[in-house]
Amino acid sequence: MTGPEPVVLAVVLCDAVHTDHATGKRTLLGTFSRINASHFPVTHPRMAVYVCLTECHGDLPLTFRIADASDDRAIFEASNVIEVGDPLAVVELDIQLGALTFPSPASTEFRFSNGPPLMERRLLVVPIAVPDHAPEGG
Repeated sequence: MTGPEPVVLAVVLCDAVHTDHATGKRTLLGTFSRINASHFPVTHPRMAVYVCLTECHGDLPLTFRIADASDDRAIFEASNVIEVGDPLAVVELDIQLGALTFPSPASTEFRFSNGPPLMERRLLVVPIAVPDHAPEGG
């Protein structure tokens, strides 16, 4: 890559990203920044990440990594090269992750990089207390 570092305009965690094929517009469904769990390990059934970048020059190698913030243990990692012809263009990416399993309560980092980190986004995975049974009498 040549030129300055890309600028990250947005990183949004959500259940899904829908792209309208007629307009190219994206709709983010079920945005969140926290997962509550009554037990661990916990599997979040469906997850996507919406990323918006600009000032991308030429071919941009990009790594997306999800890691436990306490010990940097990888939960998910993928790399790809995006081709950008115009550095003024706004590039929108949606990464469909499907189900992800979190082994324990943690602060999880979603990192985008092309060598040096471009952006880190936190997701809290926290334990919650669940009553043993529902109250009687409705």
